[in-house]
Amino acid sequence: MYGNELNNYSYLRISEGNITLFDDLNFELWLNKLPIVGLILLYMVVGCVGNVLVIYIYTISMKMKKVNRFFIPYLAIVDILSLVFNGSFEIVFAHYQLNFDNDVGCKFIRFLGNVFVILSGILLLMIAVQRYVLVCKPLSNVFTAKKKQYVLVSVVAFTLILSSPKFVFTGIMEIDTMYTNVTGLVCGIKEEFAGSLPLLVYNIILILTGFSAIVTLAVLYSFVVKAIRARNNKLMGLRGAPRKTDITESSITTDPSDSRKVSIVTLPSSRNQSIVSMSNNNSITRSEKIRNLGANSRFSRMFFIITVLCFATYAPRMALENIEASNKNYQKDFSLQKRVLIGFLESFYLFNSVVNPFVYGIFDQDFRKRLKDIFLAFRS
Repeated sequence: MYGNELNNYSYLRISEGNITLFDDLNFELWLNKLPIVGLILLYMVVGCVGNVLVIYIYTISMKMKKVNRFFIPYLAIVDILSLVFNGSFEIVFAHYQLNFDNDVGCKFIRFLGNVFVILSGILLLMIAVQRYVLVCKPLSNVFTAKKKQYVLVSVVAFTLILSSPKFVFTGIMEIDTMYTNVTGLVCGIKEEFAGSLPLLVYNIILILTGFSAIVTLAVLYSFVVKAIRARNNKLMGLRGAPRKTDITESSITTDPSDSRKVSIVTLPSSRNQSIVSMSNNNSITRSEKIRNLGANSRFSRMFFIITVLCFATYAPRMALENIEASNKNYQKDFSLQKRVLIGFLESFYLFNSVVNPFVYGIFDQDFRKRLKDIFLAFRS
């Protein structure tokens, strides 16, 4: 029924003789958005290829423990879905800037876009919690495989619930253009909810949720950084200890069936004594501790940078949506150059889904090595 009303409205606009001016304006806006469309297509190609490689390497290629990397493939899947769906929708909106009249499609697009934003943020929050547990409470057993699956299901359910009001508040709305006798139809906040109390409450909930996530992330990563620095200082002190005491260590093998080894630690000759100690083969040596600390430090920095990039790229889009909710005609008197800038800021959130594979390549040595092997195999 709503679609028929929109068709009737379009017919009235045509009958008033504004169709030529309207089409010219819409076409001019489309031409000015072509650089943004090209950028979005670049995002989609580079991001999808990069995240497919991420999924392949972290789920198939790597035959190792994946404690540090558990959430990475899921984040890559969300990034691919965001690029495919949101990237396609951004191109559609760029083409139909003043004559988008699909109300159901509008609701679905706004809902899905919100789902990917919230899902990415919550996954990054779960990653921060995991980093905190691994670094600050390594002996705890909080993130078992079964619990991780429960967490993922809960995250998806929470995201769908929090995004569901988009089906109510969004739809086709009429906006003014730079010409007084020409109006356009766009996907946005429905007229009856613009400036309403329910929409205000929903926006406050979203803002508080985002603010709480940012504060939680900051607190968790501050604890992680503090713990890594403390352990690094401790291990650096231990690393220098052998040089001060001139301790040497050797080992001998006893019974092959025995799971232990005998280590003879010889102190300086002036003391002329030795200490024989028993230790398990699977015990963590000092060098292993240093390697583990380095890995934890790299992964913590990697996920922290990904988190910062996520909020930095999504912030312009969220700010513009809040402006649109309070003033649907805020772009009415903008020049074409300003509209292009707004289009760039609106689509900048897609860059977040593109950059993550590059961050993995910088900080994850195993990922970088396997990626190099793939390219070498492809060239041969």
